Amino acid sequence: MLRIGRIVGIAYLGLCVVLFASLILGGPGFYAPLSSLVAPAPEPVTITLAVSSEKEAWLNDAVARFEASKPTVGRRPIDVELESAGSLKLIDDILNGRLRPTAISPASTIELRLLEAGWQQRTGGAPLLTGGSFTPQPLVFTPLVLLTWSDIGAQRWNGDTFTWEDLYAAVTATDQNYLKLGHTRPTSSNSGLAMELLLLYSYYDYDTSRQLQVSDIQNPAFQRWLTTFEQNVSVLEDSSETLVRNMVLFGPSRYEAVISYENLAVQYALTGESRWGEIRIYYPPANLYSDHPFAILQGDWVDADQQEAARMLRDYLLGSESQQLALSYGFRPANPEVSIQADDSPFQRLARYGLRPSIDQLIAEPPVEVVQALRDLWTHTIQR
Repeated sequence: MLRIGRIVGIAYLGLCVVLFASLILGGPGFYAPLSSLVAPAPEPVTITLAVSSEKEAWLNDAVARFEASKPTVGRRPIDVELESAGSLKLIDDILNGRLRPTAISPASTIELRLLEAGWQQRTGGAPLLTGGSFTPQPLVFTPLVLLTWSDIGAQRWNGDTFTWEDLYAAVTATDQNYLKLGHTRPTSSNSGLAMELLLLYSYYDYDTSRQLQVSDIQNPAFQRWLTTFEQNVSVLEDSSETLVRNMVLFGPSRYEAVISYENLAVQYALTGESRWGEIRIYYPPANLYSDHPFAILQGDWVDADQQEAARMLRDYLLGSESQQLALSYGFRPANPEVSIQADDSPFQRLARYGLRPSIDQLIAEPPVEVVQALRDLWTHTIQR
């Protein structure tokens, strides 16, 4: 009896040693439930990144790779949730309290200026972190293009450039020269706003050295000119990605041409060709780069761990691997180590569609009050 008791005692002691070792070392899967009772897994740091719609495909891919690398903040795993919409809608939703992201990446710094101005007006404070490593940085670049079907483009334009004057005449034509054009609303989407700004420059003869003024938009002659153009535009959308996707889906019977981002033209070029024939990309004589900044918010709903997690995500997105991935989606990388001239770059593979490696003339970012005046003109006068 004593021997049996001794054997049981030794077996019990051995079991305790095994259990203790499994808890300390992480243990095999057999002991995982017990380990979790003693040392529960840390709560994840969940961040929400609000992004413009044209970056959604790239960022879905890049964020999945980021999470697969198992990043942590203080041993807490990082979970990323993406919220996608038109850039200006994102800004309006933040200002109106409908959206509370950890970080935001609209299409352009223009939207950050609108957010700062609106936030200052409402709260007297600043919405974004701006110090040191938390300062907003561009992720990628993309210019505006006119995307059309090759046969339509050949009839209307020479080379790889179009003029706003020719486009204006085609959209407002009352005969067989009429062009069914689509673009996004400048009240919800940056590509529509950028197009309106380029139209404004064209009205004033492309004098890019001249600083635009609110009075330029309040000019009655300009307002009549722009209203006539917009009342004849065939299709308006709230999202750049939706616009180009619908062009490829419905074809030239509804969309003969659209104004949108170069990266979306790259993404949909082959699909469009397989459905309706070869597409063609044309560039305006002066362009406006969208720089897709990544900015971290300092609202009362964001804590320090979330801000750090957002910074880590931004740095990952600026790394060579993520920037090479962005290039495959048609973006121009912000990381200078990633070249668009490589043989496998879409700017080489799809050059036959009219893609340009370089942009000749860029206009400067206009003052925020000019941007707001242009949006107000659309809201109160054009009303589409």
